[in-house]
Amino acid sequence: MRKYVVAVLVLSLVFAFVPQMAMAKSGVLVFVETNDLQSQIMPFKARIGGKKMMVGGLARVATVVKGMRKLYGNKLVVVSGGDDLMGPFYLAFHGVPEYGAMNLVGYDVVSPGNHEFDLGPKVYAEALKHARFAVLSTNMELCYPPFIGRIRKYKILNVGGLKVGFFGLIAPELPTISNVGNSVKVDTNLIKVANEAVRTLKKQGVDVVIAVTHIGINRDIMLAKHVSGIAAILGGHSHTVVRDFHVVDGPNGWKTVVVQAGARAIYAGRLYLPVKDGRPVVKKTVWDLILLDKKIKEDPTVMVYLKPFVEEMKKKMSAPVGVSKVPLDARKISVRRAETNIGDFFADAMRWKFDADIALTNGGGIRGDRVYPAGKISYATLLSLHPFGNTAVIFRLKGSDILKILEISASAIPSGDHYSGTNRTPTGGFLQVSGIKVVYNLKGKPTLISPKGKLISWGNRVAKVEVKTKRGWRPLMPNKVYKVVTNSWLAHGGDKYFVFKSRKGYDTTVTLPDVLYAYIKHFGGTIAPKVDGRIVIEK
Repeated sequence: MRKYVVAVLVLSLVFAFVPQMAMAKSGVLVFVETNDLQSQIMPFKARIGGKKMMVGGLARVATVVKGMRKLYGNKLVVVSGGDDLMGPFYLAFHGVPEYGAMNLVGYDVVSPGNHEFDLGPKVYAEALKHARFAVLSTNMELCYPPFIGRIRKYKILNVGGLKVGFFGLIAPELPTISNVGNSVKVDTNLIKVANEAVRTLKKQGVDVVIAVTHIGINRDIMLAKHVSGIAAILGGHSHTVVRDFHVVDGPNGWKTVVVQAGARAIYAGRLYLPVKDGRPVVKKTVWDLILLDKKIKEDPTVMVYLKPFVEEMKKKMSAPVGVSKVPLDARKISVRRAETNIGDFFADAMRWKFDADIALTNGGGIRGDRVYPAGKISYATLLSLHPFGNTAVIFRLKGSDILKILEISASAIPSGDHYSGTNRTPTGGFLQVSGIKVVYNLKGKPTLISPKGKLISWGNRVAKVEVKTKRGWRPLMPNKVYKVVTNSWLAHGGDKYFVFKSRKGYDTTVTLPDVLYAYIKHFGGTIAPKVDGRIVIEK
């Protein structure tokens, strides 16, 4: 009898704490994820599987979500891994078309990215007024009053009968890669924050914990290895197209599913996630990427909403963003073999934007093949100068690596020597520079690289290199580490730049036209670049 009484007392105590304890439950959660939309609200041309096609657009995301809601009902949650606001569209409308359309799509949970802060806290706060979804960032301390109440640490939703707790994380380097000022402080200890988030949500009686992050796939996987209790991490920031979901073994035998859906809504990711006792049932989990091509019809409600913004943007694209007091020489014969004023403009803008020691960009990435006359510059002009969508990538490189990169550049200069052009850097690989002065001597041997990008032999054409410092020009130091910004084409080994490819860079995801735009605006809307002798070629 006494044992019976004790058992009843224990059970009554357990049920008394039901609000604080998560009860063991099973069920199914379904997620549709996009991440790194970058204000690409309309379809655009992209190369998919070697084929160019029109993809993306929030109206197609809406169609996918509607279909999923019919199929899964209240088991569906729509999330974004951040960087939804960026570039000229964000600048023109302060997030209204993006967030308005995302409301119509039916997003539930969004983790902000670094680009939301590109225009400063005031503009982002304006955008947040239009968001009807939960914006979560658990590792941000809000110091700017308009953010308070609009950016939250947690969100609990009833999803298919399960109490699901969400938290968000933003990249630790946020203060150094965006314009946050003193508006927020970021806790860089992601493991500590995530562990606290899991404990906090479980104390509130959630059945399942989900993280929606903007920290990049490698950090997502790291987090899953060190934190127990997260069923799934849906991420952004690194633009990773995850085709087969990651299952990461964490502490105490816990497993976490990690996914990410690329960028710019080329794909919508669908995660079918059965859960039991808060854990993913991995064997029954399904992750697939839905290509948002012409097979997916555009939702008419979203299209009607976006149409006036798109038409207004066309007008803005042709409107002047600034003025050049001098003609800009973008001829191939100029930018691919010598310093030009437009090359200096590109490189100076990149170095300024990212506060780098050195900027390097290939002449072949400067297009138009003509002299742009002095006068008004529109955003359309900037796109014609660089139509590729390449982004700025930051490296920390030793002087010895920079010297090798300049030797590769020197091999692109035509000089009438007997070395085969197939074993050289193409002429488009000639580098326009900022923050350095370099002297090339064409009597030296060029660096030879095979068509597959393998080094054959180093050349000796670089005669002298100096770096701009606060104390004036100083020789390039082989063992000193410099902050170098380049473009994503070169960073991934384009034009045979295998040195960049072999080093780890940080992709800012800011496109070069946006860098040029910001530079023009910062300097009062007027530029007058001139050749100043930063590249000297001796024959």
